[in-house]
Amino acid sequence: AEQGEDIDGTNPLDKVASKEKNYSIYDFKKPNRITVDQLKAFSTMHDKMLRDFINDLSSMLRKLVDVKLYSIEQMTYGEFILSIPQITSLNTLSIKPLDGRIVVECNPAISHKIIADLLGSGAVNTTDNIDRELTEIEVEILEHFYKMFIKILYKTWSDISSLNFKIESRDTNANAIQIVSDHEIVLLVVLEITIDEESGFLSICYPISYFEPLLNKIVEKIFSEGKNRKSSRKR
Repeated sequence: AEQGEDIDGTNPLDKVASKEKNYSIYDFKKPNRITVDQLKAFSTMHDKMLRDFINDLSSMLRKLVDVKLYSIEQMTYGEFILSIPQITSLNTLSIKPLDGRIVVECNPAISHKIIADLLGSGAVNTTDNIDRELTEIEVEILEHFYKMFIKILYKTWSDISSLNFKIESRDTNANAIQIVSDHEIVLLVVLEITIDEESGFLSICYPISYFEPLLNKIVEKIFSEGKNRKSSRKR
C-alpha cells in the first residue's frame, strides 16, 4: 500500500485515467433549447420532405438529382453566419402568422450548377469563379428554384400549421442579413444536393424563439403517425 501498487502490480491511478469519459461538454452560455424528442421529430419531418423535393427538382431541371438530409443542429445565429460562405445566395422568408423570418441559403457549389441547368447548358464554366457574387440576371433565374422550394416548405409545414412563407429580401452577402441577434439559438437544417456528380448544401435557418410554440405540435404529429402505422401493422 505504501508503494501505491495494486495486488496485480499495477498503479491504481493508471486504471482511473484509462476509464472512458462518460460525459459530454455542455455550454451554459448556449443552453439546449429543444429536447431530444423535439429534435428527432423535426428531423423526421424534414426527412419526409425530401421525396417531394427530389421529384420537383428533377422535373424542374429535367434530370436525376439526389437530396440527402445532411444534418440538423442547434447553434447560435452568429455561428450559422460563420458556417456559410461569405458570398452566397440568401433569401429571408416571412412566416406569417408567426413573427420573425427564416433564412434559406444555397451555397455557390450548387447554385451555379442549378442556374446552368435552368439556362439549358448544364455546364458550369470551369474558368468561372464560383466565389463571385451572382449577377442580377442569375439571381432572377435562381428565384425559380426558391419558389419551387417554398412550395415544398409550405406542404411540409401544412400538417403542423398553415405558415405563409414569402420571400422578403434577397442578398449575396452573409453579413448583410440579420434576422435575430448573434446570440439567439437557431435550428439549422442542412440538405446536400447532388446534380451530375456535383454537390453542394442548401441550409434552412429556423430561429427557435419563433418556432418554440410549434415544437410540441411537431412531436405529437410525428409520433402519432408512428403509432398509427404500428397499430395498422398489428391488425
